[in-house]
Amino acid sequence: MEDKNTMHLYKGNAVTIEQVLQQKVQEKLVNEYNKFIDGLKKEKPEVIIERAYEKVCKQEMTYCFEKKSLSASECKALLKNPNILEECYDEWLKSDGNFNEMLEYSIDNAVEHIENDYKRDIKQKNKDAR
Repeated sequence: MEDKNTMHLYKGNAVTIEQVLQQKVQEKLVNEYNKFIDGLKKEKPEVIIERAYEKVCKQEMTYCFEKKSLSASECKALLKNPNILEECYDEWLKSDGNFNEMLEYSIDNAVEHIENDYKRDIKQKNKDAR
């Protein structure tokens, strides 16, 4: 079994096996995403609009993976998977209720800030009118 701290050369840089595997996972995700986008570009505008949510989600998932610290085992499993983003998106759709909760929370916060700004402006206008 290889020590995870063993250094390897990858594209001219000394890196650990986890770093090599994570880079390969990231490359795979970018390729999957670009293939998805290429497919969307061939669709009619109506289909593109219908799939806009999927596009944004998959793009964000790709960004999330950049920040994740994956084990060698996780990376190897992901590299064997034929379509990581599709599986992640399907899993996201199953838990989409959380998204609505986050939206409601953001809307509530925005309304609160807008209302506070409005009240502050009214107060300032009343003060200036005196």
